[in-house]
Amino acid sequence: MPDYPTEKVSKYEICSVLGWPYETGVTLARLIFSGIMDRFPDLKVIAHHLGGVIPYLEGRVAHSVRSARRAYFRRGLRRAVKIAEEAPLRLLQGFLR
Repeated sequence: MPDYPTEKVSKYEICSVLGWPYETGVTLARLIFSGIMDRFPDLKVIAHHLGGVIPYLEGRVAHSVRSARRAYFRRGLRRAVKIAEEAPLRLLQGFLR
C-alpha cells in the first residue's frame, strides 16, 4: 500500500511499520465507542500487534477522550460521553488480555 498517491508501493514500508498498528487501534476504539462491546459483552476480539498503538498512547488517549467530551455531548454521542467520563484506557485494555 502506498504512503502517497504518487507511489505505487510504500517507499520505506511505512504503511507496515505505522499504518497497521494505527488501523488496529482505530478499529478497537470504534468497537468500544459504537457500543458493540456493550451490546455483546461475551464477544471476544483478538487484536494483532498488541492492540495497535493503544498501549503506547495511553496518556494521549485518556486526555484526548476527556477533552473531546464536550464535543461528543453537542453531537449527541451519548456512548462517547459515557466513555469520556469513565477511564477510556480501562475499556481498551479489555482487548489486551
